Amino acid sequence: MATRCWQLWLPFVGAWHPMAGHVTTALLRSRATAVMHGGKGFGGGEATRDPEPTAYDPNDPKGKQQAIHKAESFADYLARRGGASRSAALIIQNKGGGHGEIGYHLALQLAGEKKMDVTILQEGPNKGKPPHNAYGDLDMAGVKVHWCDSLDDPAACIGRLGSARFTAVIDNWSKSPEQIRPYAEFALSMSVTNYCYVSSAGMYKPETDDIVDETCPCKQTGQREAELLLAQLGLPYSYFRPQYIYGPKQGKSYLAYFFDRIVRSKPVFVPNDGSQSVTMTHAADNAAMIAAAIGNPRAVGEAFNCATTILCTYDELVGYCAAAAGKEATICHYNPVDFESGITKAMGFPFRETAFFVSAHKASELLGFAPKHDLKDDAAWYYLDNYKAQGGEGKQVDFSADETIDSKVGMAVHAQSPAQMSEEEAKQAWLAKLDKPTWGHQKVPSQGGTADTELPKLYVYDHCPFCVRVRLALGLVGLKHQLVFMGNDDIMTPTKLVGKKIAPIWEDDDGPMGESLDIIDKIDVNRMLKPASGRTDLKKWQKSVQTIMRKLQRPRYVKVPLPEFMQRDGRDAFVRNHQMPPYEKAEWKGGALRIEAKYEKYEEAFKESAELVPQLSMALFQLEPMIFCREYCTEGGLSLDDIDLWARLRSITLIKGLFIPPKIRAYLDHFESLGDVPLYDTMAI
Repeated sequence: MATRCWQLWLPFVGAWHPMAGHVTTALLRSRATAVMHGGKGFGGGEATRDPEPTAYDPNDPKGKQQAIHKAESFADYLARRGGASRSAALIIQNKGGGHGEIGYHLALQLAGEKKMDVTILQEGPNKGKPPHNAYGDLDMAGVKVHWCDSLDDPAACIGRLGSARFTAVIDNWSKSPEQIRPYAEFALSMSVTNYCYVSSAGMYKPETDDIVDETCPCKQTGQREAELLLAQLGLPYSYFRPQYIYGPKQGKSYLAYFFDRIVRSKPVFVPNDGSQSVTMTHAADNAAMIAAAIGNPRAVGEAFNCATTILCTYDELVGYCAAAAGKEATICHYNPVDFESGITKAMGFPFRETAFFVSAHKASELLGFAPKHDLKDDAAWYYLDNYKAQGGEGKQVDFSADETIDSKVGMAVHAQSPAQMSEEEAKQAWLAKLDKPTWGHQKVPSQGGTADTELPKLYVYDHCPFCVRVRLALGLVGLKHQLVFMGNDDIMTPTKLVGKKIAPIWEDDDGPMGESLDIIDKIDVNRMLKPASGRTDLKKWQKSVQTIMRKLQRPRYVKVPLPEFMQRDGRDAFVRNHQMPPYEKAEWKGGALRIEAKYEKYEEAFKESAELVPQLSMALFQLEPMIFCREYCTEGGLSLDDIDLWARLRSITLIKGLFIPPKIRAYLDHFESLGDVPLYDTMAI
């Protein structure tokens, strides 16, 4: 997968420019973003090339000529070009389903966040079903909705618009070149700046089970031909290819299959071994990606996978639904080749039998897209507000295809394993997430835990990168546990557990154990994390900034309210044992320096921040090209390289004024969310 490298500042990288300290100080931001919007620079501030306008006497021609005038923003340009006081968007909207909810959220986002005049050509009729029963929200937001009997009558539908003009058109309806042509030609007549077409990721023809990016070959579907027509017409197009969609205003549900079986205490049949990855995207996140393209010249001429960046497996999805319903689920894996073709579809299983998941990396790079929703967190409200509220628990469900599979799989299990697994063994089989095909039934407990189940414990210091390694890994594999923060001066707790003062320490039914990588090896039973690659460039970079990092990080650790330093004894223990450059460890701990003198050295290092922060900012620009993408630093996928690098980078967010390059910022934010380990931005000093 190709990645785009940010070229800003590259003339300075690799050598210390005499003006670098001055330039970097002007650009420092505590939380940079990857995209510039409306003439803004990184982090949302005005770009440095746009100085503040100066005052002048309007009656002085020379003064007016020499004055600095306010630059026209891109948004102002678009409004002027469209002949309107502000930008206007037309959404051509289908009847409902996942695409229907995308249009609902998109209209609200364009009207609210982008302050656009929004009009919808809505295919009717209005039957009061989701999302149409929530269209009162659109009315309150000032969105105009024209209900049309059929969008296949473009003359009548376009006629409903009167003399209205638009700067952007979003086609969320067309399925063929014949359907899209009249609306595309209408857009051409207005010289729109964006024509966004929402097609489908179903057009892809993946040749492997690997993640699918936009370069994957496509089938010649009607939607693909519609995409090609937009390019032929010369429109400023962007294609958006959503995959599996969910949301609160949705009629169709991909999760109903799982809930139908879980709430009725029936087995959930999952094809193959259940480790297939899938992306399920909240419709509001789909809409946010499309909204990010409006007025963004980087989006023009591009295709985007319109999906979340968060993956889950089929088996994990069953676990999310079990937790949401508060039930125990029984998974039954089966091999589709053992049955007549179409058995999986007949059963109503919502996904493909093999892995099929797309990459949203391109949208992250070009549009600054980052999802705000995670199905793991959303399954609970989805169960209550969608499935249960719509009568899912009481509806009639045909389980005949399930019974066909169950009869054959059940006999196979009996033949292979006369001694059936106990319920406890079956639960452990789920928790271990066996990495080999396992046909038959496995018990899946609700992932929320129960009152009579004691969670495993992880003893940590918040600042410790080795502790962060394990915390991040636990978040990635989704293993619920109890987090115990020890005081930095607490010798008794770790010594009782493992015989010496170390962290992290993992304690489960097998007893306590130390060493971060050993703990990770134990908890990652499904081998989600690839082994470390042995990259020397990352190690060399880490060594090159070791002194700067210690001077910037260590004084801050004891100044901010981290749990291990909430008492003076904890802070003293850290300062006493962690040297400040240029001191070596033996010299620092040898006893010549009293604790007061050590604190003075820490304070001296903190006062060097004005000099050191620009140096670390430049060093981060050297690191940025070494990171492959926001989802993993080493090409090939998530690995122990990420566990180590992210754990070491986390603490840079404690440094106020540090400029973090866009790709590194996205990398940090991605794992903060996915691994459930918070960054330090809110307490940066």
